[in-house]
Amino acid sequence: MTNFPEVGIVSILSIRDAIVGTGFVVSHDGLIITCAHVIKGAGVSIGGMVAIVFHSTKDIAQATVSSDGWRDVNEEDVAILQLQGNLPEGVKPLPLSVAKGASGHPFHSFGYPKLGSYHETHVWGVIDGLIHHDRILQISSAQVSPGVSGAPVFDINRKCVVGMISEFPSYKDKAVNRVIAGDKYGRHQDSNFAIPTEVLIEICPPLQKYITQSWYEAPLILPQPLSTNFTGRTTELAQLESMLISDDKASFVEETTRVVAVTGTGGIGKSTLVCQFATTSKYHFPDGVIGIKVGNNDTNTIVRQFARTIGRKLDDDDDRPVHAIMQHMFANRKMLLIFDDVQTHDISHIRQLQPGGKCAVIITTRHYAMPSQLDIQHIHLTQMSDEETWDFLAKLVGHERLEQEPTWAVAIGKLTGNLPLAIKIVGKTLQRRPQYTLEKYVTTLELEQTRLNRFSNQHDSDLDVRARFKQSIEFLEEAGLFELVEIFAQLSVCADIGFSLKAACAVANVNNSEWIAEEMLERLVDFSLLSESSTPTPRYVFHPLLRLFAHELSVERELYAGTARRHAEFFVDKVHNSDINNIDDSNALMNDLDNLIIAAMWLKREKIPDYKFAVKLNHLFKQYAQWQNGINVMNDFALLAHDCEDWERFVYFRIQQAKFYIQGEYLIQAENLLTSNFDYLRQIKSPVFRKTRMADWYLTLGRVLLGKGSFHEAMKTLRQSHALYHELADRKGLSNVLDYLDTDLTGL
Repeated sequence: MTNFPEVGIVSILSIRDAIVGTGFVVSHDGLIITCAHVIKGAGVSIGGMVAIVFHSTKDIAQATVSSDGWRDVNEEDVAILQLQGNLPEGVKPLPLSVAKGASGHPFHSFGYPKLGSYHETHVWGVIDGLIHHDRILQISSAQVSPGVSGAPVFDINRKCVVGMISEFPSYKDKAVNRVIAGDKYGRHQDSNFAIPTEVLIEICPPLQKYITQSWYEAPLILPQPLSTNFTGRTTELAQLESMLISDDKASFVEETTRVVAVTGTGGIGKSTLVCQFATTSKYHFPDGVIGIKVGNNDTNTIVRQFARTIGRKLDDDDDRPVHAIMQHMFANRKMLLIFDDVQTHDISHIRQLQPGGKCAVIITTRHYAMPSQLDIQHIHLTQMSDEETWDFLAKLVGHERLEQEPTWAVAIGKLTGNLPLAIKIVGKTLQRRPQYTLEKYVTTLELEQTRLNRFSNQHDSDLDVRARFKQSIEFLEEAGLFELVEIFAQLSVCADIGFSLKAACAVANVNNSEWIAEEMLERLVDFSLLSESSTPTPRYVFHPLLRLFAHELSVERELYAGTARRHAEFFVDKVHNSDINNIDDSNALMNDLDNLIIAAMWLKREKIPDYKFAVKLNHLFKQYAQWQNGINVMNDFALLAHDCEDWERFVYFRIQQAKFYIQGEYLIQAENLLTSNFDYLRQIKSPVFRKTRMADWYLTLGRVLLGKGSFHEAMKTLRQSHALYHELADRKGLSNVLDYLDTDLTGL
């Protein structure tokens, strides 16, 4: 029987024939691994020859220090030697295996702890696991000491070498670009370190062919297929690593259950993130990863699902408490358990399922408050950043396609609200239709009434945004929260920019109890159907696609008409009760600008000529240079006045619209608007109002002509305006005309 690992051990000699360290043979053609600091201690440099002694035969030989496999002491501390000649009979290469999954295994090594002599010793210990981004293998043994550097870590269970012992006087961590001293790891006194086989292969790729098949393949069972196009989420992945994988100072010393909840709305990518983390970090969980879809299953069903995944069959009459079964199955395993899409309303169920001990646990849920109720760590997932959306879409349709139409690529991100599931659907659609330009596809998304249809697939629920959103509503209704569903639908009438608590009270028709409305909003936030801003005065915001879904629901349940009326009345009253000249009032109105515009559209649709509201908006738009909104709203009220045959108001709003065109430097549009509506001035019945509007009309047209450089025509028009203001004894009007004459016509 081959006597591993002694048959492959060599001692490294200095130029004075003293032992300075250990090495081991890994191939029949004489490839030997040791530490760089051992070679330096022998007084040999890269490319030089070093003397070695084979332990099993006591033969002395020479080996060349390879330049390809050299890593200095302040890096990985590795040296690869090439034997000059053949291996002596009786010397055998040691088989290699990866270090991942070896945590908890006993190991055996062999070396020369008394430097300078031929005193040899066996080393026994336990493999603790990989640390420092899998660059270091931590081992525990009281027998490791100087002279053992370069010796193999022989995994007794696998009967393979999984690493090489090193002193680690210092280690340069490339991930953080700093040198970490060996004595700062915070391990107990018997902790030592080794270079894992994976790093040795990275340094010397030819070693790959000597890797034997792993003796144990830990299970990797995910709750959904792994995404092949995973993008971004680097912050969240780092948070999961920090929360679930032991750091340098606590690694493997204190075994405690670590539990994290990942929350977020449907389609935001909770399961995708967790599956990515589980796959890339699986080697930190040597006993495997098991994830199941929990949904609203009872605890007995869930625990039996977990049991089946590890090959356990529970008797039907097993009456042990759920927590006792979970602890019995998993408490002593270093595993990652994933409870995906938890929908239970009874938080105590989740507490019972936590196994304790060495397991790490991730819970994904739309229930935002669950982490605080369970007193566990929490990551809340929001939509992707613009950069992540671009990168994700590029993976799906190709960078070239995006770079050809960058503006439309950005528009896709905006119209999807950077929701990962929606972006995935867009990418799949564009994959199937290579003839589509991005511009053409964006035009199909711009119509709000049909946008969700583009993100829905009745034949594949994994590619159906509407189906994901419906799950949240079904969850609420199963809990009897029908009123909450109605409020969710009603709030969709509010603008994308969000709404205040008072606005929500009005829209949801709970004016008499603000605290009830606040409680309802908090519950919608809790179920990831709303988000709450961190501003001093809280505002609530829908994800754009959730807002469209809520609007569909409000129409389907015949809630929209009454909700839209209450929304408009609230914001119309807010404008009427505000002083536009007061900076606090005007800023407050600007915070609700989009809601004010929605209210204005409702007034037009319902043919309610609230001109005072429009005039105040006119002043607000001028104060804040909102010329595009001014153009649109003044046009709406002009049309409303036209329908009411109120010609004085009609002309007023057309003149205001023209002024906003001027503000936006659309002079031709302003001139066309004024000249095409001149005849309506004659239909104003009141002589005073007719003269007033005509004076305003000439003044505005004069401004347009000045802007176009038509100074003589402008002079004529402004003089007509001046004459009318003089006739009306309108000092403010006269002052305005003179301002333009002084400013722009000086020197003519």
